Amino acid sequence: MTKSVAYSAECSNAEEPPYFGWNEPSLRACAARAMKNLENPSISINGRPAPISLVRTDYIRGVLPADNLFGADADTRIKSAGQGWVTLTRPLPPGTYTVNESVSGTNAFGETVAPITTTVTITGR
Repeated sequence: MTKSVAYSAECSNAEEPPYFGWNEPSLRACAARAMKNLENPSISINGRPAPISLVRTDYIRGVLPADNLFGADADTRIKSAGQGWVTLTRPLPPGTYTVNESVSGTNAFGETVAPITTTVTITGR
């Protein structure tokens, strides 16, 4: 399956607020709060609207490597959960695709979320 994301939010015990939580319930509530001011998710592929679903990640536990994106110490035990609006498609045939992803509203910092356009080229299999 091919996945496109209109918007997603992830929270962990390795981040600062507003993306911090300490256990599964608080992490799930955090991800939901991060998306509460967003609506009208939209994904299109080559101008054709794609179906969208609201999904949640599994509750993830792991150990961070050195030089991780959170800036946390290596070997920090992390807990994480997220949710987002996504579309899943069957594998696309070779070609070039323009994927437009957008939502209306503001993120957890109160900032307007800008639309994203991605160009994907799939080569022969």
